[in-house]
Amino acid sequence: MKRRIRLVCLLAGISGILGVLLIGESFKINQGPPLTSSDAVFLAYANTHSTPVLLGSFMQAAGPALIIAFALTLVSLTRSERRVSGLLTIFGAGVLMTTSLM
Repeated sequence: MKRRIRLVCLLAGISGILGVLLIGESFKINQGPPLTSSDAVFLAYANTHSTPVLLGSFMQAAGPALIIAFALTLVSLTRSERRVSGLLTIFGAGVLMTTSLM
């Protein structure tokens, strides 16, 4: 049993670190044109840089999911699913994932 909990803790920690690294890298990949550019400039950028744009968007979706997995693992390991702190963590995870996917 202790071996399993140790493995879960290790995987959760790796998940949290990897999630943060993915989000950081996703912002480095997609510099993009200035926000004041015309729609034609944005379309041209998207057409010529489709692979980095898709990779960056994947990283921005996967990063928060890994961070949420870390946070929910902590809630589960501390058995605080029914405490206010655990419920707020679960609520915050939902808000974070909704915001990141929008």
